[in-house]
Amino acid sequence: MTAPVASPRRLTRIGWVAGIAAIHASLFWLYWIPAAKQLRGDEKTYLNAAREILDGGAWYTDALWPPGQSWLLAGILSIWDNLLAIHVVQWLLVLGAAWLCARIGEHLTGRVRVGWLAGALMLVYPPFVAYAQYLWPEVIHVTLVLLSWWLVLRRPTAGGFLLCGLTIGLALLFKSLLLPFLPAFLLLTEGAWRRRAWQGAALMLGVALIIGPAAIGKQISIGTPNLHTSGPFNLWVGLHDHTRQGHVQPIAGRQYGRYLMVGDTVAERNRVFLRRYLRKLSELGPVEVISRQVSRQPFRLLDHESFLTTDGGYANAY
Repeated sequence: MTAPVASPRRLTRIGWVAGIAAIHASLFWLYWIPAAKQLRGDEKTYLNAAREILDGGAWYTDALWPPGQSWLLAGILSIWDNLLAIHVVQWLLVLGAAWLCARIGEHLTGRVRVGWLAGALMLVYPPFVAYAQYLWPEVIHVTLVLLSWWLVLRRPTAGGFLLCGLTIGLALLFKSLLLPFLPAFLLLTEGAWRRRAWQGAALMLGVALIIGPAAIGKQISIGTPNLHTSGPFNLWVGLHDHTRQGHVQPIAGRQYGRYLMVGDTVAERNRVFLRRYLRKLSELGPVEVISRQVSRQPFRLLDHESFLTTDGGYANAY
């Protein structure tokens, strides 16, 4: 009696699962063996802020960074005070992001295979998976953005848009990248104009319900309601970062030290850096500035290097 032969489709699934498991296990091994990767830059900021919260300190410790990641780390560490706990939670978020990507892909194309392929590709892309073991907020932000989109696609009602707004608000507590694209979600409204108006209002209400209390808390704590006040600093750094690679020869750390020295408050520092930026912009002229950015930004965006392969990732673990 011959043994049953696995179908090609089953073998393909087994291959995908084995490949995903191998990539994730390898990244975990690289992080911890023979010694844990060193924390870099903002990772230290988020971790220190989280530990300050656990020690009874303020929930808002810095005006440049949004508070969400520090709150998340503090919540995880309050249960199990170990970096491994953070890695496990963020790894589960990576899986959740891939699942949401698969569901969105299936909904948009009407094909289950296309959806699951999109999700699987997220799980085999090492630079993204590696973020599960960093302390930056990329993983939770991506997951929340995908969740907000899925909520609207699955339930395009006022209630669905309210949930979408709440999720977007949470995402903005971690990173401000979604803010310029917020109006694009209004394009997902459908039906008569009154229905679309209700959906849009529900979306904005959801965002406000999350951002409002957080902004009030930040105003009370450190004197500014803005969740993200790094605009002038980022403009200045972007004007002086001359490399075509985004993960080599970083200057943000040095510039941040100078930023702290120009004033006692965030408002003062931002005013100084904004004046410096505008003065430099006037000296160079808009044509020169635009030509400089165009000559290097596409290379930085599409560069093959990432935090995984430079000293920001696993390369400095030894």
